[in-house]
Amino acid sequence: MTTDGDRSRRSRGIRALDALSERFRALPGVDGATMFGSPALKVHGKVFGFVGTEGELIVKVPADRATALVDQGVAERTRIGRNAAREWVGISLEHAELWSGLLEESRRYVADGSDPG
Repeated sequence: MTTDGDRSRRSRGIRALDALSERFRALPGVDGATMFGSPALKVHGKVFGFVGTEGELIVKVPADRATALVDQGVAERTRIGRNAAREWVGISLEHAELWSGLLEESRRYVADGSDPG
């Protein structure tokens, strides 16, 4: 069940990603997309960041980097079905100051071919 608070957080997350998107869309191979009904950024056709249902930024980073972010307390594992994804983490709006840097890390990871899928 979605509450008004969930919608408000999601709207704030969408606005925060929108504010960063222009800079990323100016980079070669980057354009906008939709992922699970939310705005997303992709590079060479692969999504590297999007807004989750609670307004968090979800990015794809190497598994060891994802673990480090979770251990630092700045990210949570993203769940796909019942399982936590190894390379996808969510960073809440409370850590929005990290979004730009993590989007860049994710873009490079997905664009450079390290990303297997």
